[in-house]
Amino acid sequence: MARRSTKNNTPPPIDEEVSIEIAVNSMNAQIGERIRIRRLQLGLSLDELAGRIGVNYQQVQKYETGDRVAGGRLMVIAKALKVSINYFFGIEDATAGVDTRAIRDSIGLLTERGATDVLAAYRQMNPTQRRAFLDFGNVIADANQIKKAAA
Repeated sequence: MARRSTKNNTPPPIDEEVSIEIAVNSMNAQIGERIRIRRLQLGLSLDELAGRIGVNYQQVQKYETGDRVAGGRLMVIAKALKVSINYFFGIEDATAGVDTRAIRDSIGLLTERGATDVLAAYRQMNPTQRRAFLDFGNVIADANQIKKAAA
């Protein structure tokens, strides 16, 4: 990273330079996370979003993991995801109809053992089987809640 000069042409202190880089990386990560959250909320695959914004799916993956997104590209992504550009900076979540906490909690479930296996099985089911699968899951979940309440 090139060092910026101050008014008297002296470079900024190293600590300031590092903190600026950390802030930029943190913002890039937030933007990427919000792209992913919104894509998943809309039920879009990486390929579908990539097609809408004119890049390949690998580039969308890079954006979602914190690679820098140019301002013009971010505007295209915002349009494809049906949000304002402010959404990526944590502004207007409510007006975009985005429940980021619920989505983040759902994404967090993917780290649990067996979750991806359940999703892979679900993907192979037809709509009738999916409904039965969800009904069965809800019966088990309700039974667990009853047991917890009785304890």
